[in-house]
Amino acid sequence: MIDSHKITAKPDFLLEKSPFGVCLLGKDFKITHVNEKWIAITSKDKKDLIGKGLADIFPQIKKNLSHFLDELKNTNRHYHIHEFPVTIETEGNLTGRFYNFLYCPVFDSEGELDYFCSLAVEIPNAVALKDQLEKSEERLRLATESNNISTWDLNLKNFQIYHSESLAHIFGYDSTHSITQLEMKNHIIDEDQHLLDEALADALATGKYSFEGRIKDKNDKIKFISSRGKIFYDEQNVPDRMLGVLQDISERKNLEKEIEEREVRYKFLADAMPQFIWIGDSDGNLNYWNQAVFDFSGKTLEDFTTGDGWLQIVHPDDREKNIEMWLNSIKTKTIFSLEHRFQNKNGDFKWMLSRAVPDFDDEGNVKHWVGTSTDIDEIKKQEHQKNDFIKMANHELKTPITTIKGYVQLLKKMRGNSDDQFLNNSLNTIENQVNKLNGLIGDLLDISRMEDGNLPLTRRPFSLIKLVTETIEDIKASEESQEIKFVLNSDSDIEVNADKERITQVINNLLTNAIKYSPNTNNVVVEISTKNNQAIVSVEDFGIGMDNEELSRIFQRFYRVSGEDEETFPGFGIGLFIVKDILDRHKGKIWVESEKQKGSKFYFSLPLNKKNK
Repeated sequence: MIDSHKITAKPDFLLEKSPFGVCLLGKDFKITHVNEKWIAITSKDKKDLIGKGLADIFPQIKKNLSHFLDELKNTNRHYHIHEFPVTIETEGNLTGRFYNFLYCPVFDSEGELDYFCSLAVEIPNAVALKDQLEKSEERLRLATESNNISTWDLNLKNFQIYHSESLAHIFGYDSTHSITQLEMKNHIIDEDQHLLDEALADALATGKYSFEGRIKDKNDKIKFISSRGKIFYDEQNVPDRMLGVLQDISERKNLEKEIEEREVRYKFLADAMPQFIWIGDSDGNLNYWNQAVFDFSGKTLEDFTTGDGWLQIVHPDDREKNIEMWLNSIKTKTIFSLEHRFQNKNGDFKWMLSRAVPDFDDEGNVKHWVGTSTDIDEIKKQEHQKNDFIKMANHELKTPITTIKGYVQLLKKMRGNSDDQFLNNSLNTIENQVNKLNGLIGDLLDISRMEDGNLPLTRRPFSLIKLVTETIEDIKASEESQEIKFVLNSDSDIEVNADKERITQVINNLLTNAIKYSPNTNNVVVEISTKNNQAIVSVEDFGIGMDNEELSRIFQRFYRVSGEDEETFPGFGIGLFIVKDILDRHKGKIWVESEKQKGSKFYFSLPLNKKNK
């Protein structure tokens, strides 16, 4: 504390020795002496300061100047001005700074007032700190307002609360209204008052405040709010203040309620369906099954979420394939589809068709998998009965067909030199029709074997060129009107290791189809070549061709292409289905290029025998 009654000093001493800005004022408060540091504060020359009053130097304090100068003169006590802003010009640049000013009287050796002294002490970095604080406060205000967050400061000793303008708005008041802590409490609906009491008690115990509940605002509108805060303690470790934020979360709560209601409706719908419905996360871990799954299996949710999960109801013979195909779908993000057997609560196994599709987000990542399992046990039984019938019919028909064919061949041999042209033509027609009938029965038997997975294959090396040539000659013998052109694009023989009879069946089917679907032309082109260790055979016709829809279904079972008049051509529509299955079993491929009314070109490939590679 400076005792102004004791200050006696020579002006020159004060000016030279002081580390601060010093200004000496006469009894009339006119400037008599200044040092360089004080001159710098004013951004003026010394000659412009001497003899001037403070009001001339600092016009911004002119209004309050007379008050503090009178007090200084009448009381002979020092006078402080804190954090006074001063703009200083340095080399043409203006810089804002803050100073603390001290004004005090100085006495002579007789104790009489001699002059007044003004000391100016700069507050280091005050401007930068103040500016930084203001910017931080502005950023905080923008951040809270943009997220509909209000701030509050509660004095825990007198319960006076200070808050941002947006908080009053949340409670239904004008933004200029200063809401009290009691008003805020009274707006909490009665049913949630205990939540507020519990939150305050927890805050006093832990130092952290957290409340979420409903209010009825000034306009009787129900809103959901969420408030978080932290307690600050005084020097005696007594709770002093609590600072926090408050947010209107009505929109979020309403959305959560809507989602919850939708989930209830979805669950009701899913549980009402006889189909099995199941959901998995992005990694394929199943986490939901509808009620139909539990009713069928007799299992519980706990059974499916522990141990082998729901694999425990899959038939042991189907589990390995189930796991393999499921993991592949997860890895490739492609649709899962599998026929397998599930065990019901009685211990019986039923055939199911399970299918799952991935649900992607906007960036192509799998969010979850949605799957269904449909009971196809009755269909499987009917297919089994059909296959049994086909096998029985094949067996029963083979004998009379073989007998008919044998007698036709015997008659042709006995009457081969007959001049009876009608007889010869009739015998040839009967033989051709018997052969077609025999082929159809064979195709039906093949379908049955394929469905059972029992289509026999006898692999051995043979020349594909020779086989194609022989098959073409056989076709030409029965289809004399057709011109079949064979193009060989290889300098050496092409050998494959396959079932010769089945590959003959493939070539024969493609050639007869090319002839059948080219009613207005008599030209078919067959090519054979090699590429990438594969033998490639193509059969091209110039007939009715196919559109994109037909191309997408051409290898389906029982599908037949229609002509211009929409009449289908003869056949069961199983030939290409069988062809594709045969090639799949040989690790080969089949594909087609076609244009409506211009023709089609079928290709198939087979791996070359090792000695050709």
